[in-house]
Amino acid sequence: MRRISPLEVQATHRIFNHVESVIGPYYGKKTCDQAKGYVSQNRWIMFPEYHIDSLREGALLPIPNVYVSFEPPEVKDDRTGKVEGWIGLTYHNVDSMIWLAEILRRKKKSTLFISMLQALGSSGWFGDWTVYVVNKTLTDCPDNTPKYRTFKEFRPSKVTADLIQKAVAASDQQLLRRGDPYPVDGNPVIWDVTVFQVSKWTTPSEFDDDVKLSFDLFFKALSLR
Repeated sequence: MRRISPLEVQATHRIFNHVESVIGPYYGKKTCDQAKGYVSQNRWIMFPEYHIDSLREGALLPIPNVYVSFEPPEVKDDRTGKVEGWIGLTYHNVDSMIWLAEILRRKKKSTLFISMLQALGSSGWFGDWTVYVVNKTLTDCPDNTPKYRTFKEFRPSKVTADLIQKAVAASDQQLLRRGDPYPVDGNPVIWDVTVFQVSKWTTPSEFDDDVKLSFDLFFKALSLR
């Protein structure tokens, strides 16, 4: 795994605290060391529930997280904490996907969940948001970072509970098994899971609006528990 560089640590610090300033007091301002603790091997900065103190703890929770990514090898933030990269909401593990499945099976909660996704596509201002069903795979490779393969994607305004359920079921049917060679590099698979994401590519000029919308989704998703 490539270690996070001093420049990336500084960028993470700026990004984390800028997000905090946009959404209001939720996480509290972080030091460089604290902010660095929320960065994944893929250079994703995790924003979990407010009481979670680390990436490791947040990765185990059965709930979605907001994430912001910046692309290696260069940090693409504007030195104020506004970033060029992916931003969105991810149901990133088996337990969070079980929770999502329960929401989609319950008519009232499913209706609320789908309506908040469909609203992303109702305005040209946020027209680049996409709903994804993704295969998340860990292989036995030197960098030990998960790999992602898009299985299905939807425009938010067109998505339905039935479409998501069918896509997740179809993805589950073709997941790689432990020991299978990964199609890209042939490394043996350790595990392969289906995950769900809502995301878009953001830029410094759009970042604050995208942060607000990502956390609006996050808080609404948490309210469905």
